[in-house]
Amino acid sequence: MEVDETYFARDRRFSHRGGKSMKGVVTLVDRSAGRARSIVIDDVTSRTVGKIVAENMATEARLIA
Repeated sequence: MEVDETYFARDRRFSHRGGKSMKGVVTLVDRSAGRARSIVIDDVTSRTVGKIVAENMATEARLIA
């Protein structure tokens, strides 16, 4: 499993991370199954991302860092 976070904004002028009009997005990718899941989050912190990973990762899956 691969996990990455990014920020999404409709206005291209907001290029710095976490601008007021930007939304955080976490995407989990399972290459072996060919599936991806994206989740919009308000606060991109290690605690929030870790909780999402723990809730969505199978116990036998490997997380590639």
